[in-house]
Amino acid sequence: MKIHSNVLAKEEHERLVKYITSNGFQWSYNNATYDASDKTDTPQMVRSLMERRHIEDWSDEPSLWTSHQFYHKYFWQIPHLHDILKNCDVEGKYWRIKCNLLQPYPNAPEHHPYHVDVDNSDWQPPGGFTSYIYYINDSDGCTWFENGGKVEPIANTCIEFDSYIKHASSNPTNGPRYIINFVVANTERTLRI
Repeated sequence: MKIHSNVLAKEEHERLVKYITSNGFQWSYNNATYDASDKTDTPQMVRSLMERRHIEDWSDEPSLWTSHQFYHKYFWQIPHLHDILKNCDVEGKYWRIKCNLLQPYPNAPEHHPYHVDVDNSDWQPPGGFTSYIYYINDSDGCTWFENGGKVEPIANTCIEFDSYIKHASSNPTNGPRYIINFVVANTERTLRI
């Protein structure tokens, strides 16, 4: 795992925070962070900003198309969104971007179910996938890794790790936990943990 500190200039980070934490920012309710049937999971708010999928390799149906892409208007409107990975020296292509919001939750588990951001049994770019979690605010809702490590969110910090690494979020106890999760398709292998 790699940690990038002070990713945006102070004024840039403040503009991004003001936009995402404003009353007008539209969130969608998810009944779980990963698996609603798992009793160790809790609800979260999500806003998908961008997602790409390859469909030519779907074994259950042939397709004339190679992929489809989804973009929400916030993809272009959130101030300095695209500077985050640029300032982390990322050269891959966006695969998915989403914002997550977790709130304190009664009797929340220590962490949610472990998951991977990309299942490596599907189509793979030559360099695999890398995940980035950008912490919008300080929070006590840590990111946990199945290997035993954990990261406490610090505002304007971004962690970088292999998308196939199992990890989990956790509910904060003191106020909200805002993050932006990026998944990048790499043209060559740059990180392996």
